[in-house]
Amino acid sequence: MLISVKTAQNNKGKVITIPNKKQKIVIRLMEAGSGGRSKAYWRMSVGGKSIDITGKYEHQREKTHIDLDETSPATIINLIKKFKK
Repeated sequence: MLISVKTAQNNKGKVITIPNKKQKIVIRLMEAGSGGRSKAYWRMSVGGKSIDITGKYEHQREKTHIDLDETSPATIINLIKKFKK
Protein backbone atom coordinates (compact mmCIF):
# COMPACT_ATOMS: atom_id res chain seq x y z
CA MET A 1 0.00 0.00 0.00
CA LEU A 2 1.53 3.27 -1.11
CA ILE A 3 0.09 6.42 0.39
CA SER A 4 0.81 9.51 -1.68
CA VAL A 5 1.06 13.09 -0.45
CA LYS A 6 1.03 15.86 -3.04
CA THR A 7 0.70 19.61 -3.04
CA ALA A 8 -2.80 20.74 -3.99
CA GLN A 9 -3.20 22.20 -7.47
CA ASN A 10 -3.65 25.69 -6.02
CA ASN A 11 -0.49 25.32 -3.88
CA LYS A 12 -2.57 26.03 -0.76
CA GLY A 13 -2.67 22.63 0.86
CA LYS A 14 -1.89 18.93 0.68
CA VAL A 15 -3.75 16.03 -0.89
CA ILE A 16 -3.27 12.61 0.71
CA THR A 17 -4.38 9.57 -1.28
CA ILE A 18 -4.81 6.18 0.40
CA PRO A 19 -5.34 3.14 -1.84
CA ASN A 20 -8.44 1.23 -0.80
CA LYS A 21 -9.39 -1.49 -3.28
CA LYS A 22 -11.64 0.22 -5.86
CA GLN A 23 -12.59 3.16 -3.66
CA LYS A 24 -9.52 5.23 -2.83
CA ILE A 25 -9.66 7.57 0.15
CA VAL A 26 -8.58 11.16 -0.51
CA ILE A 27 -8.02 13.69 2.27
CA ARG A 28 -7.41 17.34 1.47
CA LEU A 29 -5.84 19.58 4.10
CA MET A 30 -6.24 23.14 2.86
CA GLU A 31 -4.88 26.46 4.08
CA ALA A 32 -6.97 29.47 5.02
CA GLY A 33 -7.81 31.46 1.90
CA SER A 34 -8.19 28.37 -0.25
CA GLY A 35 -11.56 28.33 -1.96
CA GLY A 36 -12.39 31.68 -0.38
CA ARG A 37 -12.54 30.21 3.13
CA SER A 38 -11.25 32.26 6.05
CA LYS A 39 -10.05 29.23 8.05
CA ALA A 40 -7.93 26.20 7.22
CA TYR A 41 -10.11 23.16 6.53
CA TRP A 42 -10.10 19.51 5.56
CA ARG A 43 -12.36 17.35 3.49
CA MET A 44 -12.45 13.68 2.62
CA SER A 45 -13.81 11.65 -0.25
CA VAL A 46 -14.21 7.91 -0.67
CA GLY A 47 -14.52 6.53 -4.17
CA GLY A 48 -14.83 10.07 -5.52
CA LYS A 49 -17.80 10.92 -3.26
CA SER A 50 -17.48 13.55 -0.54
CA ILE A 51 -18.32 12.63 3.05
CA ASP A 52 -19.26 14.72 6.05
CA ILE A 53 -17.71 14.63 9.51
CA THR A 54 -19.81 11.57 10.45
CA GLY A 55 -18.82 9.57 7.36
CA LYS A 56 -22.11 10.06 5.55
CA TYR A 57 -21.97 10.75 1.81
CA GLU A 58 -22.84 14.41 1.32
CA HIS A 59 -23.01 16.88 -1.58
CA GLN A 60 -23.34 20.18 0.31
CA ARG A 61 -19.99 21.96 0.50
CA GLU A 62 -20.75 23.54 3.89
CA LYS A 63 -21.05 20.03 5.35
CA THR A 64 -17.96 18.53 3.68
CA HIS A 65 -15.46 21.38 4.14
CA ILE A 66 -14.67 21.05 7.84
CA ASP A 67 -12.62 23.60 9.79
CA LEU A 68 -9.29 22.24 11.02
CA ASP A 69 -9.05 22.13 14.82
CA GLU A 70 -7.48 20.04 17.57
CA THR A 71 -10.03 17.23 17.05
CA SER A 72 -9.38 16.92 13.30
CA PRO A 73 -6.57 14.31 13.43
CA ALA A 74 -8.63 11.86 15.52
CA THR A 75 -11.73 12.42 13.38
CA ILE A 76 -9.79 11.82 10.17
CA ILE A 77 -8.18 8.64 11.54
CA ASN A 78 -11.56 7.30 12.66
CA LEU A 79 -13.07 7.98 9.24
CA ILE A 80 -10.15 6.24 7.51
CA LYS A 81 -10.70 3.20 9.75
CA LYS A 82 -14.42 3.24 8.92
CA PHE A 83 -13.84 3.08 5.16
CA LYS A 84 -10.55 1.17 4.89
CA LYS A 85 -11.06 -2.34 3.52
